Amino acid sequence: MKESLEYQENLEEIFRDFSNITIIIKDNYNFSYLNRLTTNLLGFNESEILEMSFIELLTPDSLENCIDNIRLLRETGFCQPFIVNLLKKNSEIVSLELSGIKLDNGRFFFMGKNLSLERLRKEKLEYLEEFNKNILNSIGEGIVVLNPQGNIIKYNDFMEKNFQWKRAEIIGKNAFELFPDLKEQGLLEAFVSIVDKGRYEKRTNIVRLRSDGTKLILNLRGYPLKMGGDGNGVVIVVEDITKSEEISRQIKRTAVMREKIHKIIESIIPLNTIPKILDRLSLGLSEELGYERGGIFLLDKEKKKLALVKLFSSINPESEIKTAKEKIAERIAKKEGGITSKVFRTGKSRNIMDIRKEKKALRIFSDTKSELVVPIKMKDEPIGVLTIDSCKKGEFDETDLKFVEILANNVAITIKKIRFYEDLLKKLQYLSILYETSQILQGTQQRKANYVNVLKHLALNLADYTTLILRFNNKKGIELIASFNATQKLKNIFSRMSGQSKQTIINNIRKGSPFIADNIKQKKETLFRELYKKDIRALHIFPFFSEDEVIGCLVLLYRSLSTLRKDQISLLIAIANQLSSTISRFNPSLI
Repeated sequence: MKESLEYQENLEEIFRDFSNITIIIKDNYNFSYLNRLTTNLLGFNESEILEMSFIELLTPDSLENCIDNIRLLRETGFCQPFIVNLLKKNSEIVSLELSGIKLDNGRFFFMGKNLSLERLRKEKLEYLEEFNKNILNSIGEGIVVLNPQGNIIKYNDFMEKNFQWKRAEIIGKNAFELFPDLKEQGLLEAFVSIVDKGRYEKRTNIVRLRSDGTKLILNLRGYPLKMGGDGNGVVIVVEDITKSEEISRQIKRTAVMREKIHKIIESIIPLNTIPKILDRLSLGLSEELGYERGGIFLLDKEKKKLALVKLFSSINPESEIKTAKEKIAERIAKKEGGITSKVFRTGKSRNIMDIRKEKKALRIFSDTKSELVVPIKMKDEPIGVLTIDSCKKGEFDETDLKFVEILANNVAITIKKIRFYEDLLKKLQYLSILYETSQILQGTQQRKANYVNVLKHLALNLADYTTLILRFNNKKGIELIASFNATQKLKNIFSRMSGQSKQTIINNIRKGSPFIADNIKQKKETLFRELYKKDIRALHIFPFFSEDEVIGCLVLLYRSLSTLRKDQISLLIAIANQLSSTISRFNPSLI
């Protein structure tokens, strides 16, 4: 509903001071909006007209034609120009030429012209030679006067300002020799018809290029002009509809984009894993929205940095995509994130029209010329970045940016929902582990077997870690109470540990925090040196306490570089706390 209101407000703002008739009516024929030109033309104030029906103002001869065209609008979403007669407040009749499209919310958007004013303008143009030059130049459309041979004898300032015409190059020259493409567009035949038969001619959507290469879309109207003894001349009225055509094109494109984005979002919402979401998002961006290439980066929650998640391309072979992934991973590792990282940090989208002008841009594909970079965020919290690139300059506009942002925000909501669900399941799993650990430790007999069972239980959730339970004894030094997945040589390292190594461990965990070494190197300390020789590269130690005294520890060893997640560390701290209360009472006679 909110989006619909914003859409309506945008339309009203765009067309409020538009130079053409603009009307929006509801499906029940009631007026929804009229721009100022239309309101002033009909003579009603805004509050009066918005309480009336479009049907009320139609003359009987226009009723059937109007209803037929609205029916066509309902069925196809578009209708060709048609003419209707409306009653003004003062009971005068005004003739309008209208064409319409159907909006997303069921309303009908009409744009057109006042034919009564057009006839009046034609009559005035017949006396163009009597007009003062200032009056001619005050007209908001181009005016060009041709003699019967097609030579340009006069034009107003509009043509000079908007078409860069220079008087010395234009006056006296034949229009069809200066602009030969006009013949190809059928304008020479129209000129002959106006001169020979005195007939009004109109041509719409004539495309021309300015001297700077920008495109113009024009409507041309030709009127016969009496020129005394020189016979009939022709007055050409040039209407620049480039902006209005662009607005109309954007309205149609926006409607199509909204429908496609809505379809993609609806297909993503039911998905229950992040890989499935990314696959569906990539498919939608590529096949449904027609984007050539792009990437999706999500936040690594533990490391708090972007990680490559997904690349898609309809123009690159798999080998090039694989190389691109490796290049991105390398740059992320070196913290060379470029524009992507900046968008993630600031939360502000970028539409890069020419990427070659961006000094910090890290082009993964050499042929990239423009790029759209949009943050994936939930409210103000960024969780990733969506990038789309093209081999063409200036490929993306505000419509692309707006709808890709809508898509990214909806994807963020779904990802957050899945992550919340996954975290909840993980917490439930850990609660179950803690409960089962406490149950195992309640046994009074075969205590060592109970500890081994605890370590086996942990192994199900900690991959290939080697685990040991140690107790510190002032007399005996260190007692190896239990182990799992440990070789005899690893057991010997800890059971025969020197007093100095034991004290090093105690010093590292005395304050209650676990000791974590994710990258063991061959250091001077005996313990680290011995572990390195046995190919151990990661060490984690969780302390056991009795009152304020360190009485033992839970040890985890790993043969490659490894980082425990925060949730895993929290689980191990909780299990170490459970073990603390039993280690001090451990009875070797029960082994």
